[in-house]
Amino acid sequence: MKAGLITTFITILFNISSYSVQSLNLFSEQANLFASENKTDTSLAKTFFDKGNDLLKELKYDSAIVFFGKAKMIYEKENLWENYFNCLNNIASVLRENGEIDSSIVTLEDKLEIAKEKLGGDNLTYAKMKNLLGYSYMTKANFNTAIKFAVESLDVQLKKKNYPEAADTYYLLGVIYFNMGEFDNSLKNLDLGLKNIDEKNQKILISNIYNSMGQALQQKGNHDKAIECYKLSVDIKLKEVGELNPEVATVYNNIAVAYFYIEDNETALEYYLKALSIDQQIKDPDNFVIGIRYNNLAMAYRVNDNYDEALKYGELAKDILIKKLGEDHPNVGAVINNAGRTYSDLRNYDKAIELYQTAFEIWHKKFGENHLLVAQSYANIGEALGNKGDYDSAVEMLNKSLTIRLSVFGEKHPKVSESYERLGKVYFKMQNYDSALYSYQKSIITLTEEFEDNNIYANPEPDKILWNNDLLNSLILKGDAFSLRYEQSKNIDDLLSSYSCFELSTRLTDKVRHSFKAEGSKLSFGSKAFSLYEKTINTSLKLFYLTKNNKYKKEAFKFSEESKAGLLYDAVSEVKARNFSGIPDTLLEREKNLRVDLAYFDTQILNEKQKKQSSPDKIRELEDKYFLLHQQYISLLEDLEKNYPSYHQLKYKEKEILVENLQKMLDNQSVIVEYFLSDSILYIFTLGRQNLDEVTIKLDTPVTEVVKQFRQSLQNLEFESYISSASALYNILIEPIVGKIPNAKNLIIIPDGILYYLPLEALLTEKINATDLNFSELPYLIKSYNISYLYSATFLQKEIEKHNFKYSFAGFAPVFPDDDSLPDEKPSNDLIVSRLKRAVEINDKTYSELPESKHEVEGILDLFEKNNFLCTSFISEKAKEEIIKSDIINNYNFLHIATHGFINEEKPKFSGIIFTDKDNSLEDGILYSSEVYNLNLNADLIVLSACETGLGKIVRGEGIIGLTRGFTYAGAKNIIVSLWQVADKSTSELMIEFYKNILDGKNYSSSLRDAKLKLISDGTYSYPLEWSPFVLIGK
Repeated sequence: MKAGLITTFITILFNISSYSVQSLNLFSEQANLFASENKTDTSLAKTFFDKGNDLLKELKYDSAIVFFGKAKMIYEKENLWENYFNCLNNIASVLRENGEIDSSIVTLEDKLEIAKEKLGGDNLTYAKMKNLLGYSYMTKANFNTAIKFAVESLDVQLKKKNYPEAADTYYLLGVIYFNMGEFDNSLKNLDLGLKNIDEKNQKILISNIYNSMGQALQQKGNHDKAIECYKLSVDIKLKEVGELNPEVATVYNNIAVAYFYIEDNETALEYYLKALSIDQQIKDPDNFVIGIRYNNLAMAYRVNDNYDEALKYGELAKDILIKKLGEDHPNVGAVINNAGRTYSDLRNYDKAIELYQTAFEIWHKKFGENHLLVAQSYANIGEALGNKGDYDSAVEMLNKSLTIRLSVFGEKHPKVSESYERLGKVYFKMQNYDSALYSYQKSIITLTEEFEDNNIYANPEPDKILWNNDLLNSLILKGDAFSLRYEQSKNIDDLLSSYSCFELSTRLTDKVRHSFKAEGSKLSFGSKAFSLYEKTINTSLKLFYLTKNNKYKKEAFKFSEESKAGLLYDAVSEVKARNFSGIPDTLLEREKNLRVDLAYFDTQILNEKQKKQSSPDKIRELEDKYFLLHQQYISLLEDLEKNYPSYHQLKYKEKEILVENLQKMLDNQSVIVEYFLSDSILYIFTLGRQNLDEVTIKLDTPVTEVVKQFRQSLQNLEFESYISSASALYNILIEPIVGKIPNAKNLIIIPDGILYYLPLEALLTEKINATDLNFSELPYLIKSYNISYLYSATFLQKEIEKHNFKYSFAGFAPVFPDDDSLPDEKPSNDLIVSRLKRAVEINDKTYSELPESKHEVEGILDLFEKNNFLCTSFISEKAKEEIIKSDIINNYNFLHIATHGFINEEKPKFSGIIFTDKDNSLEDGILYSSEVYNLNLNADLIVLSACETGLGKIVRGEGIIGLTRGFTYAGAKNIIVSLWQVADKSTSELMIEFYKNILDGKNYSSSLRDAKLKLISDGTYSYPLEWSPFVLIGK
């Protein structure tokens, strides 16, 4: 389940820039020092000094050094040594901040003895010199020397009772001990720093201490508390120094690392990029901090499987850090280690081991044997050796890693768990399942509070788990080991234990997903969780067939359901939570406005990036605004969860999947047909009012290939291929369950994977001779059943009582006349083709005219007018985007949009439907999917009479990510969408017939089916390409 086992070195990489030149602020309070008999020279020196401070605030380091140097020369001439060494300290601080570490050290050490002679050993300015040397030696990873200078500085500061400067040195010691892996000692010194702080005048130092506390807490495994500390830190910095500041970039980087540790990788990448953006604006390209940012970006790209980018940024990082810090610096070892992780993911284990060994040599030379980075080297080398099949050497290395980690962390820590877990994987590969299970059990113990049971059959209580994400992985591995041990032993206790591990794992998945902030991270996690549900279903069904206990069959269905549309369920639950939790209207309005603004800037960024001559400055400006708004939005949601308990409770309400409750919602002629599709096995569940059945099908041919053949043959008019694929898919998907649903007339289909792209209505129930085809007479599945679709059975609704339901209709048809929508440069032969379809080429802004869409909407409108129902239409230039976004549409329970649609499968939130783009429109004319989520709909049915509106990105464990989800989130109860490009004329006739049937009292499913059957029987549009693309999502 883990996106990538990450290493502790990251904290050293960013930690060395976590301190700042905040001590320079103290000098502005020492105006009394600038006095002498020679008013002219000393006044000029003070002017130079103040100018240097001003330049420093503007991050103009080189110029600041020049002015501090000019002031220094005057003070030396006048024998004003206190002032002279203050200037020297500032110069050294600026050099260090600018990445010139060696120069900073030389600047101070060359004058250290002179300072002692001129100022005395108990002088605070002399103590500050040692404090600054401590910072620089820490950056060089010379920790013993750094501690020596820090302690000597602290002794003077405490003796002189200068507690604010002592607070800074306590902070320095906290950072040094952190880098040495002594996290408790680090927190102790940081806490002493806070106790000695001047809260009014040292706000930046307070911020830095919170930042370092976050780092130490993170290494102790308390990621949530770490993020709290980071956010306290960054809030102070933003108020005190503004966003364009290296210290702000540092904390953003650390927040990224925290999210990286909990595998919220999209949020991590957002913060990494923000930190890099700030630093690139204020630092030289070869500053060592830029190297650190590149390294962390490399890690983020690696866990997102973007290995080319990972290796590229890793090389950039290594070049900078070697140049600035030297080849034997621990940070260089970290970059090399990270490259090893990437090569390991690419299964180039020899290269990975070579790089791990190089990192090990750097770290071992610097830190000795008993250090966390050395332990990480042993763990990484051991893992790679295990993957190569050198099991004995792997076990030896992993045991070395475990020994060090136990000595540093004790028993309860994720890194200790990692060592046990990797040992378990090696034993698993050796088929030594007993040793594997022992190792996995030890891993679970380390991650659980008050759980010390070494019995491999025991599992912890969910409320005692300390680290959900890490434990989830160990539990799944333990379940795998029990499953394979069962295949050897045939002892049912092993199979029951495997089931127990998988079942507990499924209970943790929602908690882990809810911990992520970014939707992309949630989707990625859901895709990984899919394999867990596959294992859990398989194990449940094995137990059912062994024991004949229906409990396990119901559990298998429940797990299939839990794997469906979890993120959509959470999103809909969040809407309900907002509306029924007593949240004040002012906060709800702010939340909505932030969502709208985020969607706006999201689309603006996309549009700017797609321009042929895009502006990097404009993109950065938009991204900065988006980032700020996103932080405000996340903070608001966190406040709502904290301050309104019912909001939190409703938002995270678990799915209630009881077979008996679902059966009560079905009539005797309706059956839920739910598919769970893996690479090699298809599970089909059928749930009727009285029974639940399951069929397992081992796939000889991947279903994906057959579905692609089906769609391609229909669209390319390859009749023989269509007949073949439509029959094959029927035999796979429907024929095995026909005997189990003898009385069914209504099929409620819950697809999975590629099946979302398939209209089952067009499957053929009998073998057909492909010659002399009469498409009106073919045995389509639609002739046997009413068919509708759902993302999950949890979205099943009871039929609306018609006597409480008042029909009302609003229709949109932009039409797009030829003279407005077709540029001269569009080739004429493309025009001929495009007129046949409701198609769009959004990049060229080329829309074909839709003359039948006007006829379609007016025809439907006429039906409602004849029945005296409330109705209206928005045609041509009146079909504006702002109308669909307004409250007007809440007066209508049928919304019909006949227009162009387009799908962006790579980035589904940039899919959209097109309205008029006339100059008098307040919007840009494109309703993007990301904007759909911000609509507030009251419609019972939305019909998207446009091309491919039912398509999107298929995400395992979630389904289709596209327009339909946005409309569901926005409040639509039922939606009709298309699965491919549709013809203008046939679509118009189908839709008018569909509404006729509704007004005759038929339900949506029957109305759509009868409209399709009419097109089939009439003959003109009997080919499935014409009538089958539109499907109903709902009931």
